[in-house]
Amino acid sequence: CLREKILIYLKHQSFKQKRDLIVLPVSKTILASSFGVARTSLSRELQKMEQEGLITFTNRQIKLTLNM
Repeated sequence: CLREKILIYLKHQSFKQKRDLIVLPVSKTILASSFGVARTSLSRELQKMEQEGLITFTNRQIKLTLNM
């Protein structure tokens, strides 16, 4: 599931960067490609996650709003 891949990735980046505000080290296009999905699919899922209160994001910054 795409959401699970995103959550695992975000948790890993949060741990690696030692903070809840994550700066994506790659573009969303590259990230989507690594997940094996289109960039639009990744963006759509990120928007759903934001609507559900899991994250907030702008450009290449994603803030984890819940302790996942």
